[in-house]
Amino acid sequence: MKTVVVLCVPRSGSSLLAGILHHLGVYMGPSDHLEKGGHVNKHGCFENQDFLSLSHNILYEADSPVGLIELPDETKLQSSVENNEQKIKSVINKHQQPLWGWKDPSTFHIIPYIHEFLENPHYIVMKRNVNNIVNSTKKIAKMGKFFPSLKHELSLYESGQRLSVLKRFFSIYFSRGNVFKDAQVMRAVIKKSYKKMNHFSSDKKHLTLKFEQILNKPKKSIKRIARFLDIDLGDDEKFQSALHFVNPDLVNFS
Repeated sequence: MKTVVVLCVPRSGSSLLAGILHHLGVYMGPSDHLEKGGHVNKHGCFENQDFLSLSHNILYEADSPVGLIELPDETKLQSSVENNEQKIKSVINKHQQPLWGWKDPSTFHIIPYIHEFLENPHYIVMKRNVNNIVNSTKKIAKMGKFFPSLKHELSLYESGQRLSVLKRFFSIYFSRGNVFKDAQVMRAVIKKSYKKMNHFSSDKKHLTLKFEQILNKPKKSIKRIARFLDIDLGDDEKFQSALHFVNPDLVNFS
């Protein structure tokens, strides 16, 4: 068995990477899960909604907002993970296959505490130019995409938590202004997040990719991914399927 975990921040091009993995034959979740998120990515975000919901609820219990606002308190986060250990193991057992994985921009927060539950984990650290992430996030913060995004976010929480999540959101909004458009705050959080990912993955099986490199050299990037995961590209149809997915005309990479 091989478990492929994408470590990333929001708007870093991780949907592109997850889509490539899907086309290379890595099970990334049920097809109806992967298609969600069309309001921000044309062909969906390729996210397993069970893992997405899991991390959101763990962060909620750790009193941490999701997104590029601030990093969670590690003591509270570890406690929340411990409280949800059985739920975490249940989600992993539900989805694991011989070659499988998931992508969720909140996973990098909790991965140090769930690494031990994974069989043969392989980590792919996905990065993108910090300013490009900030600009992409600002686009999502505009009203046309903001409310569909908020609606989807709320659906990930347990029903009894949603009102509290909304209250927390508006509390942040009114006390600190629209931090979802604050470039300085986002840059600082992104840099800290990258540092956290680097520290965690440094002594583990990992591959670091950059969004810009995938777009500029898709063939080379896909082959690097395949080598890292021991995926046989003798099946040219699989390679061409992944390569075709990188076409900017087919996928919204904003």
